[in-house]
Amino acid sequence: MKISIGLSMLAGLFVTLGLIGSVGFGAVSEAIVTVQWGLLGVILLHLVPLLFSGLAWQRVLHGVWEKPASVFVQARWIREGVSDLLPVMQIGGHLVGARFLTLHGAKAGTAGASVVLDVTMRLMAQLVFTFIGIALLLSYGSQATATVLWWMGGVLFGGLCLLGFILAQRWGLFKLLEKFLHFVSRKWHLPSLGNIQNLHDTIQALYCDPFRLLISGGYHLLSLLAGTVEIWVLLFLIGQPIDPWEALLLESLGQAVRTAGFAVPGALGIQEGGFLLLGNLVGLSPATALGLSLVKRLRDVVLGLPALMVWQLLEGKHLRVRFGQRKASTSISL
Repeated sequence: MKISIGLSMLAGLFVTLGLIGSVGFGAVSEAIVTVQWGLLGVILLHLVPLLFSGLAWQRVLHGVWEKPASVFVQARWIREGVSDLLPVMQIGGHLVGARFLTLHGAKAGTAGASVVLDVTMRLMAQLVFTFIGIALLLSYGSQATATVLWWMGGVLFGGLCLLGFILAQRWGLFKLLEKFLHFVSRKWHLPSLGNIQNLHDTIQALYCDPFRLLISGGYHLLSLLAGTVEIWVLLFLIGQPIDPWEALLLESLGQAVRTAGFAVPGALGIQEGGFLLLGNLVGLSPATALGLSLVKRLRDVVLGLPALMVWQLLEGKHLRVRFGQRKASTSISL
């Protein structure tokens, strides 16, 4: 598994370098350097979708496990940092996000169920967001007809996959997962894996409040829409401004491409190829389109590295507390 992830990441890196080389390293680097200190503004702008994503996650557990929004925003921040920067598929970030909630007192089953529902609501919002992009694509007339058909096919396939994921949740997929983890924990003496109890039952309980989930999906849609402002500002800073509707087209379909590339760590190479194709529709030069993608990655690095550090500090603190408790219990028994 680790080898396949590493190979996919390496392949993505080669694709990215190949695309940059085909366009010209000088032209792409010029587009990136043009942003300069504007990158700080883009980083600050990204805090808005991060806030909405945190609120969406908090809403999933409303009335079940009450914590301030700051806890969920931090969890989302760390979750994105892991997914964007570490050689793991996106599921790695989701697991770390659930782990973060357990470090703040949530039961493992509750934390795991919240991540499952949060991901589901995000994907539903993503489908709506992609439909908005396809509607905008239709305005380009006959030149985009073939492209629209491809996107509609992709959305249909994605919708069927999402429906299957929801049905699997309802029909007991995670009950099987609970049994499997319990078996592994006993066989390999890993008690922490056996702590994920009532995952299936918690997921079913969370589904019993559709209004709560609808609000969560609404927050996710606001998060995705807020990303449009980042695109618009970035292209203004690069020196190739576009209108807000074109920025919305780029962000909606660009996010869909990135989501489709979940198996490649950070969607490396996939995001770049997507922006290259979509940028051509709105009149962006290849150098500008690739520069846009790489500046977004630079933003991810600047935000993600502190997130990884905070995560490690929290894990270190937790280990010190557990070691102290174990040492104290040993002293008492003696």
